[in-house]
Amino acid sequence: MSSPTKDRETGPPTFSTPEGSYVLRDDIHYELSANPFIGTHFHIIARIELPASEKATQSRPIEGLPTPGKFTEVAILPDTSAGDKVDRGTMVFFADAKTSPVARRKSSRLGGLLGGNKGSSSTGPPTTMVSPPAFKDFVSKVIVNENVGQIMTDAMESIFLNVGKTFLWVNYSCQPKDPLTCLYFKDSYPTCHDVNALTRDTLDVVIGFNTGDVLWYSAITGKYIRLNRGGSIISAAVTCIKWMPGSDTTFFAGYDDGTLIVYDKERDDAEKFTPSGPGEDEWDKSQMYAHKWEGKREKFLKHNPVAWYKISRKPITDIAFSPDCQHIAVVCLDGYLKIMEYHTERLVDSYKSYFGGFTCVNWSPDGKLIITGGHDDLVTIWQFRGRILARCQGHSSWVTRVAFDPYRCTDRNYRFGSVGEDARLLLWDFGMHSLYRPRGPKSRQRAEAERKSTFGDSPGATVHQAPPRSEVPIIVPTVSKHVHGDPTCGLVFRDDAIVTSCRQGLVKIWSRPKE
Repeated sequence: MSSPTKDRETGPPTFSTPEGSYVLRDDIHYELSANPFIGTHFHIIARIELPASEKATQSRPIEGLPTPGKFTEVAILPDTSAGDKVDRGTMVFFADAKTSPVARRKSSRLGGLLGGNKGSSSTGPPTTMVSPPAFKDFVSKVIVNENVGQIMTDAMESIFLNVGKTFLWVNYSCQPKDPLTCLYFKDSYPTCHDVNALTRDTLDVVIGFNTGDVLWYSAITGKYIRLNRGGSIISAAVTCIKWMPGSDTTFFAGYDDGTLIVYDKERDDAEKFTPSGPGEDEWDKSQMYAHKWEGKREKFLKHNPVAWYKISRKPITDIAFSPDCQHIAVVCLDGYLKIMEYHTERLVDSYKSYFGGFTCVNWSPDGKLIITGGHDDLVTIWQFRGRILARCQGHSSWVTRVAFDPYRCTDRNYRFGSVGEDARLLLWDFGMHSLYRPRGPKSRQRAEAERKSTFGDSPGATVHQAPPRSEVPIIVPTVSKHVHGDPTCGLVFRDDAIVTSCRQGLVKIWSRPKE
């Protein structure tokens, strides 16, 4: 199990797989102070989908751009129509609203950003920086690439990533590598973020912070909304955040104290919110507790939170929606994977880890399987509404991210990957037809390992205890490669590449083998 090799000592690093060699296409790294405890996480999205035959044209260098790029600090203006709501406003990415991408949506080239396009009548951003008092203590400054109007097209694929106290928007093709915008935060670290696939046109992003704050902003319009300011709803750090699939306003945020909260970006924070929860004598690690709304819930519809769930007494580390958007998988450092039926707010299954806490979770494209990684150095395969299927052994340290490769999954076989603190990328191939059942006596307790329980308002939820190693098939990786020099924390499968990131702020794009 070796490190990526270089072709003839001068070529880019590569690693081999059964389908061919993956080649390092680009790496993204900026001279910023990364936070190794948080790491660098990223999301990739395109405003419109292009056929594969046309994607290559988006990677061509743009001629005439200065190297390195020039950047300008822009103003942050409060939303005066919001009255005393000081947590709404606009980051003035655009010098002239008439030439913004929203107004010129049909144009093949998006102009008017900070006078980027030649021939534009815009004169640049205001020379005096203006920031709302409550917001300037949160955001230090906002920097925009002066040539973003020339770089960005409707079909451009974007990558959003956090490095230390900075949040960046970058061209996925790395042509050029200069970021398009940079948000510098004063005393808060972005810990997680998500980009809404439903609102590709405006690139809506939600960001969670170690202070508990949540920021929604549009990378196109510059509008922003800050929620849970100063811990008005909850004071714990945000550990994971996800848009509700199919919604342009609703998202879920998991917290360091085991709370899962549903927000609506259009609602204001409740002035006073006191969640109801179980007492010390009533708490069960395998249960979930939903906040009981006093009186009619409709009277709370104008304020956040939309919903509040106590999942654990330990941090929530990851959440994932099933492909049909009916169930949510939640993993925590208490070592439980919990499956919740979203629309009924009912816990249906609770799975126990072999050892230690879970750190990550992902669904298979067909929704039949769930994979998790955790402190036991294992990737575990679970059957949805069923039993444990296999444990995947290959990492030498904690697993930090797992993901299915939808482009190499079939009706009979699944490809998924994992990265961990050992800085390795592992690729796994799994098929039910090749699964073997270890021989050996089953313990007496096995028949009692699954029991029916009542968890608050969740009758009939099933608790699945962890069977011993001797009773579970072990799978070894198809590929194991050392892809970073530091602990690896990010993994995304693209149609054209595998993308990884590490805790020191480095993102690597590995091109898939050519067919």
